Amino acid sequence: MARGRFIEKKICIDKTVNELSCFESMLGFTWLITHLDCEGRTYGDPAVVRSFVFPRRNDITVEQMESFIQEWHDVGLIVWYEVDEDKYIYFPKFKMYQVGLNPEREAKSVIPTHEQVRSKSGEGQEQIPVNVKLSVKSNVKGEVEVKEEKSDNNNPLISAFRSYSKLEPGKEATLMAKQLTEKGVIADDIIKAIDFLRESPDYKCTSFKSVKESAIVEMSKRLHPPKNKIDPEDHRRYLKGEYGDFGNH
Repeated sequence: MARGRFIEKKICIDKTVNELSCFESMLGFTWLITHLDCEGRTYGDPAVVRSFVFPRRNDITVEQMESFIQEWHDVGLIVWYEVDEDKYIYFPKFKMYQVGLNPEREAKSVIPTHEQVRSKSGEGQEQIPVNVKLSVKSNVKGEVEVKEEKSDNNNPLISAFRSYSKLEPGKEATLMAKQLTEKGVIADDIIKAIDFLRESPDYKCTSFKSVKESAIVEMSKRLHPPKNKIDPEDHRRYLKGEYGDFGNH
């Protein structure tokens, strides 16, 4: 993917953009353009989008980010859609404003197209339930009880892992995600941990469990920025147990 995208100055006077609910929503929409692939698509999980556009704004929650994305979709700035339980975003006017765009010189998009899939919302479109599933069982009286069960997608750490790694988190992920959340790990730490494992010759990203320790390292770096950049070799030594637990700071 390219290092950046072209943003025309007339976005500053665009009526739809200026009528968004708050400054953060306007800024998030504009900054997300820089993360689009050559087809104008990007990941749409709120936790991942937040890590893209507001990595240093811990005051902006995943829930707020989700409301921003929904707003962009509702006013027609984007198409927010779901394929195989993963969420994505498409900018319909992307190519119109990308002067000199040459998809042949960029990596092919790995994000599925929005065409022929059901959108998350909109008039005349079937809505897709997100993060909720229903289980039906009969009780002793023969009556049917409908119970709402929350999916592990409700945890932003698992959502970030699934969307960014394209892997299933594994059986122990729910408990681990809860423990990491209590320690202070956020979705951006998970994404950076995945990037580290992808570049490491010694470790592989195979499940949520495989990123646990690296995510703790990334959290420590975020909460306690070192005066000097942490050497990748020190990161690897920590994973091998040669150092103490960063997460207990």
